[in-house]
Amino acid sequence: MRAWLLHEPERDAEFASLVSEAATREGAQQDFQTVAILGFGADAGILGAAQIEVLKKGLRRQAGREVVIDGLPVAFCSDAVGILGMALGTKAVADADVTGRVVKWASKFLKNSYDTERAKDWQRSLFAAADQQLGSSLNLSFPKSAATADVRTALVARGLIESGGDHQAAEDDAQALRLAIREPQNELNCNRAALRLAAVESVIGAATPSSGERKAARAAKRAVSSPIETCRYTTSLAGSASALLRTPRL
Repeated sequence: MRAWLLHEPERDAEFASLVSEAATREGAQQDFQTVAILGFGADAGILGAAQIEVLKKGLRRQAGREVVIDGLPVAFCSDAVGILGMALGTKAVADADVTGRVVKWASKFLKNSYDTERAKDWQRSLFAAADQQLGSSLNLSFPKSAATADVRTALVARGLIESGGDHQAAEDDAQALRLAIREPQNELNCNRAALRLAAVESVIGAATPSSGERKAARAAKRAVSSPIETCRYTTSLAGSASALLRTPRL
């Protein structure tokens, strides 16, 4: 998800390699995570014609899976990142048969996954984004809490949702920076950290900061070389975020 969110030049080759390897898997090896990776790759526009066919096959396969076993939801039902990848892949292939199957499959569990007490608002945001990619048949709403301002900013930057107007966008941008400064970043899991990182980078890019701030941001990005380092990365942006909060734009 990190490479898909951030469009890091130094990560593009790694992302393409991951997607390419996923496209070679068949049968039981073509699991939920594999199809989700292909879905992110399809949305990024890096799949060839043959890989698109592999994705279609994987989507059909996943849409045929049971969502409850022995009375309990299967683990993938709560995987908000993976579900978003599946939805993005479904929209990207634009195949009526595949879309129909995936929408029917998702309707069996997606609202329950969204409504469960265990789900956090950032996960609900991704579930709602997935529903939107699939045609909004469940009409899942995006959480409006201040705690998910960075998620909204990241999803707007990726073109998955509308900004809600200039005022709302500015409020979310400012709040995303406050979250990056004030919250302990080491308490975020890697997917949550990637979303925050994408939001902060989006605000930095839109605010056209000074060359010193750009240099600091580039240096911090070079430090990211693993999922764990991604979780650490947002802390290193606190200085730039603090400076941006003081600009007239926000």
